[in-house]
Amino acid sequence: MRWMLLVPLLVGASTVVQGGLNAWVSERWGLASTVVLNNAAIFVMSLVLWAGVAAAPGMFPSFFADKGAWGDLRWWWFVPALAGLIIVGGIPWAFARLGALQVVVAIVAAQVIGGLLWDALVVGEPVQWMRVGGAVLTLGGVVLASWPTGE
Repeated sequence: MRWMLLVPLLVGASTVVQGGLNAWVSERWGLASTVVLNNAAIFVMSLVLWAGVAAAPGMFPSFFADKGAWGDLRWWWFVPALAGLIIVGGIPWAFARLGALQVVVAIVAAQVIGGLLWDALVVGEPVQWMRVGGAVLTLGGVVLASWPTGE
């Protein structure tokens, strides 16, 4: 199960690559057009994934299987899409103004604190002081990574 840690590592590395390249594309196309390009590509790739899962469900983990019906759709299921729009638009905008390191460290800090709150408030996991300490240390990392270098 430890190999599953490769997934968040890949996600983290992809965030840097996506943000950096999108900042570069945004300088040439503008941020709004870059966001549309990203989401059009994501839509096409999502359709390919969906078709692949439908055509060969045994080749994918059961988590990928289509389990719902359109009648089950809820309005709040669109909130992740809004979060995705903020991520795809916000990261390159911030990269161009603050640099990759400062943005990524701030994102990690927000994710650590958000994860701590999610686990406590949504999942119902008890708050552990070691995890709170880790979140505080992460905030310290944001401060250090954001500290002026004196240049």
